[in-house]
Amino acid sequence: KNSLSGSPLSADVSLEGARFRNELRPIVAPRLGFFRRAEKPENPFLADLGQKVQEKDVVGFIRVLEKTYPVPSGVRGIIERISAEDGKMVEFNQPLFLVAESREKA
Repeated sequence: KNSLSGSPLSADVSLEGARFRNELRPIVAPRLGFFRRAEKPENPFLADLGQKVQEKDVVGFIRVLEKTYPVPSGVRGIIERISAEDGKMVEFNQPLFLVAESREKA
């Protein structure tokens, strides 16, 4: 069982497991609000398991008081875990995704 006092990076991951454990980096919520994986409900999710992301890629949105704020990846790599549920409230700095960081240059 994961605890809030432990590092989110020590959580079990869904694709490749322990192989990437030491290289996982979180994409965190930039503010408190409702997390959306797409800008509109009818749109496809912006980010999913196994997807490659770049630092400036938008991977979701935080909705607060009728305003929508983009969530940039901030890291280059492959999404290994989705840590927040679409449409649910998230806290500031809460991990939304865990990414196996790529060391390759763009």
